[in-house]
Amino acid sequence: MKQSLFKIGLFIAFSTLLVACDAWQNDIKLRDEARSQNLYEAIASNPDLSIFADILRRTGYDTFLKEEQSLTVFAPKNDVLTGVTLSDTVNLKEWIKNYIAYYAYYVDKSGNFETGNIQMINEKSIPVNAAGISGAGIVQSNRVCSNGVLHKINNVITDRDNILEYLVKQTGYEQIDYILSENKEIMDMDRSVQKGVDISGHPLYDTVWKVRNEFLESYPLGDETKAFNVLLLNSNAFEKLKNKYAKYMKQDDADKQAKEILKHITSDMILHPEDIDHNGRYFSMNGDSLLVDVNLSSIVDTFQASNGKVYIIDDVDVKMYQNKIKTKIIEAENYTERWDGQDGWEVRYRSWASGGKDVTLKGQTRTTFNSYYIWDPNGDSVRTATETRTFNMIHRANEGFVSKSNNSYLKFEPEMFSVPYEIYWRTYDDKPTHIYSVTGLLYASGGRNAVPLYTVNGRDTTLYTLLFPMKMEQKLLISFPGKPVLRRESDATITNNFTAYSLMASESVAGVSNELQLTRYRAAATDNMFMLATTLTAPLSPYTTVDDFGQNKTLRCPTYGKATIFVSNTVREKDTNAGVIFLDYIRLVPLVDPND
Repeated sequence: MKQSLFKIGLFIAFSTLLVACDAWQNDIKLRDEARSQNLYEAIASNPDLSIFADILRRTGYDTFLKEEQSLTVFAPKNDVLTGVTLSDTVNLKEWIKNYIAYYAYYVDKSGNFETGNIQMINEKSIPVNAAGISGAGIVQSNRVCSNGVLHKINNVITDRDNILEYLVKQTGYEQIDYILSENKEIMDMDRSVQKGVDISGHPLYDTVWKVRNEFLESYPLGDETKAFNVLLLNSNAFEKLKNKYAKYMKQDDADKQAKEILKHITSDMILHPEDIDHNGRYFSMNGDSLLVDVNLSSIVDTFQASNGKVYIIDDVDVKMYQNKIKTKIIEAENYTERWDGQDGWEVRYRSWASGGKDVTLKGQTRTTFNSYYIWDPNGDSVRTATETRTFNMIHRANEGFVSKSNNSYLKFEPEMFSVPYEIYWRTYDDKPTHIYSVTGLLYASGGRNAVPLYTVNGRDTTLYTLLFPMKMEQKLLISFPGKPVLRRESDATITNNFTAYSLMASESVAGVSNELQLTRYRAAATDNMFMLATTLTAPLSPYTTVDDFGQNKTLRCPTYGKATIFVSNTVREKDTNAGVIFLDYIRLVPLVDPND
């Protein structure tokens, strides 16, 4: 009996296994059949997707779905496509691109995709999540085909404009007017064909024109692969900001000033793609960590674009102090031009230097040391002597000095605002040979045995050594934005300085690494040593009176834009002893109201 029951049980188990095997085999067969179909075949074989299949045929994308590899298709059901005009193939060709993506994107067990956005073949980025894709729910997912994956959806995908497409449809905004005003027609060299030459031998073209917009090249608001937030200001908000910027961006040409302010405001209002969900400061994509102040109460409306958001806003602020107008560090090695008749410039790698480099001019200079004090029992108790020493920039044995050029210069072209500035630089003469050593005895009587800076009151046979560093003077010349730029003429004259007999300069000593503030100096017209590189007839005289350019340690920039700066030698002497230069960096400190 037991044996019979065992046989019956074995038969039932075996029969069940056969049924299970058949079901498993059928499932494998179905999967294999699905995998053997390309995406178009899978869509065309589904009666619920017949309208979508018809659109594919009408637009030629049926071939695309047969031949292209690794695609994802979101196919709407027939009942949501009844309103589509099938005869309008021009618009259908654009429409269908919004339902096809390169690469295969699968839904996981929770109904989510691995990414939050999928870029379609029209380059639009479409948001996806467990609820579906941009207004459409997924009713059948992960249909695997031979060249990708198919998802059936229950609605059309919401078609979103990108930021640029949205902006060009709006009217009454100065930011948009400015962006469109930057459209320029230029010759398309790739498509233009030369058809001959003119009487001067210049080529003549059958010209094809194309539109170029340099602003949109810097801020590609129509690029679906990039994301932005844009603050679109109504007239009151824009006017308020325009008046604020005008104070710091003065120019001699009113039209140029107005356009420059438009450009800055438009650029500043393009932000990083961070949701504005609290009152606070948000990073602009213009400038060095520029922050824009936004309150939620000022947001009038929000548009969700395919590549970011546009916030229509009725109030906004941009702080000037150390935000829009920051302290600027100009590294010496970032000069835009240099000149020396003997090419005596050298960029040096130094661990102590800002940016790891400084720049030197290899030349020669002389320093006169005064106040050598001498005790003389037969006359005055103190007598003064002088001594002049010559220093040069010897880098290697027998090299000697290189530069003998008056007014050698490094050129820099920083952006400056119409505000006063304090100017600093770091000059570190680290050459040990630029420190003069004096060793001698001190005596209570007789002769001229002397050591500088000492007064002897009694006999002393101690050997003393005193160190005297080379003094280095170098100057800074500047032409302000919108003015004729600095030039070095053939006679060594530097022209177009902001005034004829005034400049910024400093004195440093070898072996000391300090940041120095530059002082404004003046000279009589008969000296003219700064421009013509002649020897000074009197010590430098600080500029203590006030004029349109400030005074003493403050230099007021009257206009906004690109300034021209020369850092130059030749302050005290010329020719062979025109001087050396050491420069690590220049620091421009704008004097702006901290509350502004």
